[in-house]
Amino acid sequence: MESSNSRSEINFKSEFDLSKQQYPQELLLFQILDVALKITGILRHVTGSFGITPSELRILAICLEEGECTAADIASRSIFENAGISRMVDRLVQRKLLVRGRTPKDRRVTILKPTELAYEFALRLCPTVERFQEDSVASLTAEDIDSMKSWLDAMSDDLDQLDMRNYV
Repeated sequence: MESSNSRSEINFKSEFDLSKQQYPQELLLFQILDVALKITGILRHVTGSFGITPSELRILAICLEEGECTAADIASRSIFENAGISRMVDRLVQRKLLVRGRTPKDRRVTILKPTELAYEFALRLCPTVERFQEDSVASLTAEDIDSMKSWLDAMSDDLDQLDMRNYV
């Protein structure tokens, strides 16, 4: 005789199997995550040979682009939390790629400035990262890349507008 538990398990499985028919075989979010993980893994290998992590490279790139910035500037342009930014900045300061300073307007605000060594470091690392980027999208046309950039920007904007309470 079949127990009521196994009958309800069968019902849940049937309901689940029916619900899957409403969605693509592989959720788009999982596909994006898989690609992001591949990119991160390869970047970790590439940047690791230069003694830096992909996250530290992102922070250094922001500072190089801006000339000087604050942790708040970095947080606004990345997914990093302030505590994580602080630890990564500490490592970049130890490697003499960034220096900390104060703003004349507000002595409480710490600014981060890239050093000459940071520019030299970027000149050595950038060609490798650019080659990896070119190789990773080699099968895409210029139009595909433009569409992907537009799509990623639109998706990022949508994600910025989400109220996380709706999903918890």
